[in-house]
Amino acid sequence: MIQRPVVLVVEDNKDIRGLLALFLLEKGCRILEASNGKQAVQLARKAHPDLVLMDLNLPYLSGLQATTILKNHTDTAAISVVALSAYCSDKRWIEKAIQVGCDNCITKPIDFAELTQVLAPYLEEERQAQDSTKTGRRKMKNLFKENIGSHASILTDKEWKIGGKVVSVEDEFVSLETTESEQILNVALSKVVCVFFQKR
Repeated sequence: MIQRPVVLVVEDNKDIRGLLALFLLEKGCRILEASNGKQAVQLARKAHPDLVLMDLNLPYLSGLQATTILKNHTDTAAISVVALSAYCSDKRWIEKAIQVGCDNCITKPIDFAELTQVLAPYLEEERQAQDSTKTGRRKMKNLFKENIGSHASILTDKEWKIGGKVVSVEDEFVSLETTESEQILNVALSKVVCVFFQKR
């Protein structure tokens, strides 16, 4: 299964947080939400999101403090953090945010075109994964036809008809089709056939 990019939205304003969540969901992201810096650190350590959108003016821990904590722990240091705050209109705050480890700064009111650009690398990774899966499925079907195609047919991605019986292709085998290795694809194909004969 393709994993959508996970974005942690750290914002104490409920309305803004909801607006960001809707926007990110439309972009195909999975959403985590935190209303203060302390909660943001806890969620990031637990869920390891791909990206954190961090307000700087937060209760309990400020955005700068929360980012500092994340960047100084090995298990969260690699998480991308983007400051999303009205403070980002001030160059001094931008410098502070970059200094503690933010990759970028977006000012409020939110420029969604700019935010889309920030999200682009993560969405591109998802698109490439989807393309890889489609390529893998084509290879799987070709191998299927070459090996036992005269005795079987593909009904759907997860249902094949072999010897007059419909066989459900188990998820563990389907997941192997994302690889580019024909050797692995052949193994997957063999396993599916074995599953059929074991169920006869």
